[in-house]
Amino acid sequence: MHLPILEGSFDIAQSYRKSTSDEEVKVNTQASFLGILKVHGAYDGEVNTVTEAFREAAHAAERYYGGVENLFDVEGFSKWWQTIFQNPWLYGGTLLPITNILADGPRKSALTTGTQVYVLKAYLQELERILGSCLSRRPELFPSVTAFSFLISDCIKQVLPTEAEVEELGNAVHIFVNGCVGL
Repeated sequence: MHLPILEGSFDIAQSYRKSTSDEEVKVNTQASFLGILKVHGAYDGEVNTVTEAFREAAHAAERYYGGVENLFDVEGFSKWWQTIFQNPWLYGGTLLPITNILADGPRKSALTTGTQVYVLKAYLQELERILGSCLSRRPELFPSVTAFSFLISDCIKQVLPTEAEVEELGNAVHIFVNGCVGL
């Protein structure tokens, strides 16, 4: 699943930052961001007025990740949002493990384990799809495909399938498919 991202960032001059309270910076930044969303049709609530000093000291940047965006369209955000699933891609940035959002500890460990289990089970489901494709081309392989399907199903049912077990099963399926179908 690809999640669309509208990222807004503000570069604020040091002189303004030093002479202004955190609360005032927060209020102006929030008002600026909500103003950007309002222009794009993604927010219809009230927006506080941004101070002239903040406008002069801050530089706003918008980045869209995924989809197709027309920056000149007044309804840009609403239309952009609808294009994400047909055209998901990363415009730029760096991918990092999701576990980086948590400090070390039991929650981070649980998220790491959960992510690994999710990826392993997704791979097992992909193996099932590959076997189904193989079977549709070569129906006489039904007994062998069924045997692999049972092994995959048993592995998916496990709460914590091991990476070694999934990798071994994946290698066996790929050898079978390549040998029988020539993919």
